[in-house]
Amino acid sequence: MIKYVITNDKDAERYIKSLNNYDDARHWVINHLDMSKQWTIKTYAEDLKEYLSTKTKKELIGLLIERIVN
Repeated sequence: MIKYVITNDKDAERYIKSLNNYDDARHWVINHLDMSKQWTIKTYAEDLKEYLSTKTKKELIGLLIERIVN
């Protein structure tokens, strides 16, 4: 199973689903979500890499410390 992050550009709606492959993720979107919105499907790793690339070193250290403390 691969974790996929499914988001849309209109609002903050976001889903994380474990599915077998990209086609299963696409079918899940078609069968369960509002198709009037534009959905983006990324692997969890791609999404995490993109998120981390927007953070400064100081912010990343803060995130790590927060994880350790909590």
